Amino acid sequence: MAQEQPKLYPLHPSQEAGLNAEYKAFYNKDLIATPRVYTLPIDVIRSLPQRPFPGSAPEIPVGKRESIPITPDSGPAKGVTIPTRCYTPSGSAPSGGWPVVVYYHGGGWTLGGLDLGADAQTNICERANIVINRLAPEHVFPAAVDDAWAALLWVASAAGKERLNINLENLAVAGDSAGGNLAAVMAQRAVTRGGPLIKTQLLDIPVMDNTATVDNNPCWREQQHAPSLPAEQMMWFRNFYLPNEADWSHPDASPLLWAGDWSKLPPAVMIVAGMDVLRDEGEAFGAKLKQAGVNVQVTTFADQTHTFPVMSGALESGRRAITIMCDSLRDAFYNKNSIFARSNI
Repeated sequence: MAQEQPKLYPLHPSQEAGLNAEYKAFYNKDLIATPRVYTLPIDVIRSLPQRPFPGSAPEIPVGKRESIPITPDSGPAKGVTIPTRCYTPSGSAPSGGWPVVVYYHGGGWTLGGLDLGADAQTNICERANIVINRLAPEHVFPAAVDDAWAALLWVASAAGKERLNINLENLAVAGDSAGGNLAAVMAQRAVTRGGPLIKTQLLDIPVMDNTATVDNNPCWREQQHAPSLPAEQMMWFRNFYLPNEADWSHPDASPLLWAGDWSKLPPAVMIVAGMDVLRDEGEAFGAKLKQAGVNVQVTTFADQTHTFPVMSGALESGRRAITIMCDSLRDAFYNKNSIFARSNI
């Protein structure tokens, strides 16, 4: 009996001309037979053993790698155990403690885990000389936001300072995709609630507008067949995270729609993919910061698709994105004249 051939998912014709050649070669060799995640039952996906993201690089060695569960004793997340992973650089901490980044992982608020994208976090830890405290909020809105906030408050507390040996004057938030969404929301919430003071925000291919659809957004229509985050998959994630459509426009779900004082937000470093439904909302977020007088660097990789920053083992663009993250964060914390750091710190 002839062996059944796997179903193939070739690149859509709308993507062929503009897509990065290195990504196309990798896709056609290693990803073309991979089923679309949104076609599988969520319980089946979550039951599968976690594997490295295709094209990712391994973690690099750091000084210390440890799991730290956080259990808030107050607020909406009271009693919830929030798992985090902490990476500490090798060598001795600067006077006053290490700078610290609270990093929120991607995965559509639905999938992933603490190991997804760990190559980027370990590179940031060692190359930028920063403690990374990483967490993976995966609950329906607004629980993921509450968990993210509770973890940030713990890191910024006396307990977090002592446990992690960190300098709370050098605190940043960061995240990729859905995690970038949460990081932006954390920076906005910190302004609204009077702290903690965040020195900079690193937003990697972030979700900024959960009201966008193929029907109302030209970028979504143009990139609806993008290979790594097609519009149908983004809607699949959104419907898990925001089952109530009335919440789509809430600023804690769509930070682009925040009505607060944008001039008080921290400087930002942003990575955007040009072949991505999220491109325009990411660039629009950067433009609003700039218009408010906030220092912001937006780097758009015009020929790349959504997942390229976690594919540094296969893509030169992924390695370049990680270098931008490392260099800008190190600059923010160790260069007093950096555009990425608040001038009053």
